[in-house]
Amino acid sequence: MRTVLLAATVAFGFAALPAQAALNVPVPAENYITVDGLDWAWASPCAAFSPSCGTVDFSFQSTQGWRVPTLAEFLARPDYTAFGTKCASAWFSQYSHCDVSDAQSGYIYDYGYNVLPNGNSQYAESWLVRGDGAPAVPEAATWAMMIAGFGMVGASLRRRAALTA
Repeated sequence: MRTVLLAATVAFGFAALPAQAALNVPVPAENYITVDGLDWAWASPCAAFSPSCGTVDFSFQSTQGWRVPTLAEFLARPDYTAFGTKCASAWFSQYSHCDVSDAQSGYIYDYGYNVLPNGNSQYAESWLVRGDGAPAVPEAATWAMMIAGFGMVGASLRRRAALTA
């Protein structure tokens, strides 16, 4: 019976765990994805801010660099299917699940587009990011420009020394 319950829980995208406080430890790498220099965490089965079914707790995770994505980052976000079974809600909210059906329906935290006329948010998943989107290793052109800059600084220092001598 427990196997059937666990299978049903996984199939519907939520865990039958009691509500709890957000975990105040770094999010393990197996609970988020990295795309184009940004770490993406599926952070909550609710919108990130009020009015919502439960806001995102940034008290500890912001010290780890997690933040709400910019509008440009949000628009270029990875598809929810990229997350597979990776859910980081236990580190950001009182919940320990992500609602796959919400994401499939497009109800993802999106800068207020899912706010009803009465001011309440529709059910909405929250995705957070960490990083600046820059590649971790400089490209060859960056290295070439840096070396050329050092060369120009060195040449100007030599020329200045020759003029003062």
